[in-house]
Amino acid sequence: MEVLTNLHGTHALTTASDSVVSLFERSLATVSKSLSGGKSEMVQSSNTTGAVEVLHMIGALKQLLPHLSAKAIGRILPHLGMLHELQQPLLTRTVLDTLQALCMSPSADIPAASLGEILGRLGSLLSSGERRNSVDEVTVISHVIQHGFDRLHGADHHLCVTKLPAVFHSLAGMLGKF
Repeated sequence: MEVLTNLHGTHALTTASDSVVSLFERSLATVSKSLSGGKSEMVQSSNTTGAVEVLHMIGALKQLLPHLSAKAIGRILPHLGMLHELQQPLLTRTVLDTLQALCMSPSADIPAASLGEILGRLGSLLSSGERRNSVDEVTVISHVIQHGFDRLHGADHHLCVTKLPAVFHSLAGMLGKF
């Protein structure tokens, strides 16, 4: 983490960020390949190992992501959104913690388009009714949305104005259920 902080503003940050993204994408590809395979005992063992590797990588991203380049953050956010949509409790919590750390970091250079997309996904997932969200999950999502929209407003006011009504409508619909 200190190394990435010291590389901020240099070309070496791009190289280091690309390496982190490559490792993350490789761990996702490993799990994806093993899931598309057969049902053998070896594949199931590979699934477990790959899933644990992805969880550890997301845990590391919680600390690393705010220090990566904007391009790298933009490449990782869609993957985190996709992983959150799988609605697996441990994975969901780890992804949300990572997104919260990113949105609360004052030094993170988050691309506005990627941030707007992930905020929209989180808002629509809250109101989808596919699965009952825990109070803890809703609380973390609301913090991510709050801090994310603060960041988005500062980065791209127009995009913020475009995304906010849909997310607000999702939150209002969810609150109406209680």
